[in-house]
Amino acid sequence: MHLSFELDFLPIDVSSKGATVRMRERIRAAIASQCEPTTWENPVTVEIDAWHRRAFDLDNVAKQILDSMIRPLSVRDGSTLVHCACLPNDDVRYVTAVYVRGSLDEFTKVRVRVFPTHFEETLRLNDPHLR
Repeated sequence: MHLSFELDFLPIDVSSKGATVRMRERIRAAIASQCEPTTWENPVTVEIDAWHRRAFDLDNVAKQILDSMIRPLSVRDGSTLVHCACLPNDDVRYVTAVYVRGSLDEFTKVRVRVFPTHFEETLRLNDPHLR
């Protein structure tokens, strides 16, 4: 069982709170349109691959995506898509690893995969991106 979705925009941190809430809701809408709603109570691993035409901060992309998937934050945002916020929280009890890769390209695309964490995945020794 896993969650997999794509974004055609770069979810970066924005200056006003209202804009940040709207961005998280756009991410939840992408989840709703591409995935079956899933609730995760056991630890997960999150993989994020991002491409954009200009340089960007990977940590901001990861934060917006993770924040959009946290159920209590979704409720606080007043989201209409609370059922798409699949994580009880983003601390190490629920998210044991986040892999974020980025590169420059002529188009914007973000691919996200969420899947159960297995002990052999925590080191990712065979990951070609880490060489």
